[in-house]
Amino acid sequence: MEKKKPKVGVALLAYNQGEFVDDAIESLRKQTFQDFEVILIDDGSNDGFTREKLQSIEYDKISEKRLYKTNLGSPKRRRQCDELMKNKYIIDFCGDDVLDPTFLEKTVKFLDKHPSYGAVCTNLRLFRDNPSDYYYEKKYDKNTMKFPYMLVSCNMLGSSLMRREALEGLNLNWPMRTRYDWNRWNAMLKNNWKLGLVEEPLFYYRQVETSLSHIGKKEDDKIFREELIKRYGGVFDEYHMDIIRQLFEVLAELQEGKDWLDKQYYSLNEEIERLTKYNEDLMADNEKLKTEIAILSETRRSKIRRKLKRMMEKLK
Repeated sequence: MEKKKPKVGVALLAYNQGEFVDDAIESLRKQTFQDFEVILIDDGSNDGFTREKLQSIEYDKISEKRLYKTNLGSPKRRRQCDELMKNKYIIDFCGDDVLDPTFLEKTVKFLDKHPSYGAVCTNLRLFRDNPSDYYYEKKYDKNTMKFPYMLVSCNMLGSSLMRREALEGLNLNWPMRTRYDWNRWNAMLKNNWKLGLVEEPLFYYRQVETSLSHIGKKEDDKIFREELIKRYGGVFDEYHMDIIRQLFEVLAELQEGKDWLDKQYYSLNEEIERLTKYNEDLMADNEKLKTEIAILSETRRSKIRRKLKRMMEKLK
């Protein structure tokens, strides 16, 4: 009899992140929901450490290790994971990130309760060294996790818990090294799946120089927009007035922001001028004080010399 698959499949992907992967594994060990398996993946690391590190990890939840020699990049590896894992729910995240102990429990509960939802994310915290010492908290808006908002901006965390069924039949081939998740969410929406949110910061994203957000090429923006229009042109047509309205709102916000920055600029210039004048006054006062001190010192020395002279005359 074939062994029953765990409810959740977790793909842990690493590329030159061996120094951080222990934190990711430890966060899985601490999960309050434990019906999951882990596929450990090295996407062709070339740092001379990560591959050996992943080989050495012993963890009873690891069902498979795939240590590739070629670096395909996050989109292609994530698509492989989407096709590889056969669990009811699946998630992929990077070897330098960390999950809150209740992440799986709360996201699984959400998808169990909402069968029309294809994926659910949580809010996130950005950190550099210690997950508890975060420097920014990103809060998503569940009201924008739908058309047409998702066409304009990726309003959902890339590492979300997904319903395996919702991935079936999606066109997930992706030509770039970034934004694979944005395409995935739009594809789900086009297939009439909803996207959900657990409004707690349960995903901890480590911001380091090797993070994928630092790697994307500048030309990706133009290529991405062209690809998005090609894939979801019909949806654009359906929502074009809403999208135009959103763009106007964004432009209005940008203008408000520009006006605010202009005011700050002028205020700062005025403050700089005030401080410059204050500094000049201080320098003038300082020079005056130095002159007065010199005069006082010379006067005092003259008095001392006269007094000494009188004393010497008395001694004669």
